[in-house]
Amino acid sequence: MTPQPPKSNGSRTILIVLGVVFVSILLCCGGCGIIGLFGYQKGKAADAEAKAFAQSALPAGKTISRASLEPFLASTWSNNVPKDGEAKVFTNIAKKLGPLKSIGEFTTSRFYFGSQNGQPAGTRLTLSAPVEFAKADGTITLKVAKIDEKWGIESLHVDSDAFTK
Repeated sequence: MTPQPPKSNGSRTILIVLGVVFVSILLCCGGCGIIGLFGYQKGKAADAEAKAFAQSALPAGKTISRASLEPFLASTWSNNVPKDGEAKVFTNIAKKLGPLKSIGEFTTSRFYFGSQNGQPAGTRLTLSAPVEFAKADGTITLKVAKIDEKWGIESLHVDSDAFTK
């Protein structure tokens, strides 16, 4: 038998490097999964809070007006609703639709966790629900925000065939 040259450590080194890369990928995926799960749980809780808030802000039997919504308005309401159009919108709702008789279950169409300069800037959701007014039916859409641990309505839109008549 002739002596053989020593085996190269190259294949062993490659296996070690591949093992380290594989473990790193597993750790990154696991971390992303944990962060995603945390975000999902936080979002699910915020969604339930927002829907409960919206239901309490729009009680049946009341006409939707600035006065009835005042305690529920967000500080950003005035940024989203032009002052000159606000009175006209509420007057049209009262005149063409009348008082709110019932409101269906809210569904979430948009969800946003905001941040500004690395600091939380609030949670915002767009909620819609079928509504029945004294004079017509329609759909109400609310943009709600949780800023500084307090929910508020940023904007309101009512869609009904009564507005086209």
